[in-house]
Amino acid sequence: MRTSVWVAPVASVVVLFGSVGIANLTGDWVVSGRTTVVAGQQLGVDDVKGWMTLQQAADGLGVPVAEIIGMIDPSGAAGLTPGTAFRDVESLVPGFALSDFREQLRSRVEGTPAPAPSVAASGGATSTRPPGDDAAPAITGQMTLAEVARANGIDLGELVTACGLPPDVDTRTTLKDLTDAYPSFEIQQVRDAVAQLS
Repeated sequence: MRTSVWVAPVASVVVLFGSVGIANLTGDWVVSGRTTVVAGQQLGVDDVKGWMTLQQAADGLGVPVAEIIGMIDPSGAAGLTPGTAFRDVESLVPGFALSDFREQLRSRVEGTPAPAPSVAASGGATSTRPPGDDAAPAITGQMTLAEVARANGIDLGELVTACGLPPDVDTRTTLKDLTDAYPSFEIQQVRDAVAQLS
């Protein structure tokens, strides 16, 4: 009789952890706020995020991954692969900014003409941003919030607030790593905040 007392609790624990384990194995268990992108799932250009791989963007947009790699790095010198995440492309391809690349993708996917590139203030890297918005393209995932605030003469606390981040965020963490810590955070938010506060 005493073994029957333990059957229900043990079965509950097995079912609970078993379902979590199966969901993890099948990819159905998501706790990061990021969604799985599969071939055939339609994405908009604005849905392309820094955490996504080039393959995920290609699958969601219906564009061959080789074409996306060619748009980013025509020479092939950066060694991009379908598994490369957009947030890592900034460190591999000088002058790359996801916000600018989205406009190239929009041109490709929607058939609209791409904006003419202009020379940004950041070492001659090309940018599709409007004239007068020179501070934003210089902000990369390798920078920290503290460095961005210092470089643009902005109060650090105001920058954190304008970016929509919590006040206790580590301002010495690179922006690329903040996108991992805060799934809804994008580096573009920092660029927008700098443009707003400057």
